[in-house]
Amino acid sequence: FPIASNTKLFTAVAAGSLVEEGKLTWDRPIRDSVPSIEFYNHALNNSVTLRDMLAHRTGITRHDSIWYKSDYTSKQLYERLKYLEPKEPPRQLFLYNNRMYAGVGYTIELQSGKTFAEYVREKILKPLEMNSTVYSIADMLKHPDYGVPFTEKRDSSELYKIPYYEDTEGLAAAGAIISNIEDLSHWLIALMNNGKYGG
Repeated sequence: FPIASNTKLFTAVAAGSLVEEGKLTWDRPIRDSVPSIEFYNHALNNSVTLRDMLAHRTGITRHDSIWYKSDYTSKQLYERLKYLEPKEPPRQLFLYNNRMYAGVGYTIELQSGKTFAEYVREKILKPLEMNSTVYSIADMLKHPDYGVPFTEKRDSSELYKIPYYEDTEGLAAAGAIISNIEDLSHWLIALMNNGKYGG
């Protein structure tokens, strides 16, 4: 089943591995490490950090209509960060923002030379033996058993199948991972055991 925004923790851990490698920093402006990232104004360019982006504290609101049901790639969404006008000064208010995670996802690609999906697979999924975890509905449907969403019609008890949301490529780092209980148990074991799983 799609794990939706639980994907964000995988993104944060992947970014943290690049901090450990010295390719990103938590608390210096992200433009110090990634000069191509561009925000709405110079003040944001000179202050927004990786930690701000991951903690939903950039002062920039969601702007979800830009990505929802669009076929933008992660690179195209990254290039559009500069058009997102802030609502508040940075670090003043929690403002949930999928787009910042898309930006971090593309930053991971820039700093690692691999796509977000490739990097997370190499650094997290493979070592944790999360062998059934995928990034697309098409790949999920290749498995013999997968979650099918249903809901009730309004004012009745008649059930109908909800279509899967499949336009996730651009926002992969914010919510594209599809997994199962067994694979996620490996992830949780590692998180509770200082990053260790099965040795």
